[in-house]
Amino acid sequence: MHIINFLNILDLLKNANRPRPYNIYQIDQLLKQRKNLIRSIANEDYGLSEDEATLILMYFKWNKEDFDLLWTKDKTDIRIECGIDISEASKIVLSGMNIPDSSKFCLVSYSEEDLFALTCGHHLCKYCWEDYLKLKTEDFLVTLSTTCPQEKCPLVVPERIFFKYLENIQKH
Repeated sequence: MHIINFLNILDLLKNANRPRPYNIYQIDQLLKQRKNLIRSIANEDYGLSEDEATLILMYFKWNKEDFDLLWTKDKTDIRIECGIDISEASKIVLSGMNIPDSSKFCLVSYSEEDLFALTCGHHLCKYCWEDYLKLKTEDFLVTLSTTCPQEKCPLVVPERIFFKYLENIQKH
């Protein structure tokens, strides 16, 4: 048994100097590459914000070449599929669900400054946003595709909104 293990170790050592078909990056290198990739499409040429660029790159599995290939063909459908925009049919259905002076979950009346909504216009108070997003962070894969809390609303919550509402929760 010891001989087999020793031979396995020798094989590993022999293969240690071979070139790898992959790269190993430190987290700061990955974050820098991610930021550069987002900024490469979040510019005037594409007309995308950093939030939109992030959602699109996630949709294309961070493959800019696939994005470039399909973006020029049908921007509208891609924006809808990525959860950036809502289709015209969804706008009609969801338009009757807006209550601009109260939070969708707790139904407490707030001033307009105390409510926040994605571009769909479904308003929630700070406390409802915090509760909703905290619940969604329990499963990382669900977090990546979290949509507006309004039932049937397909808009995806940008990561910036998670940071905005969950920043204070992590400190406690």
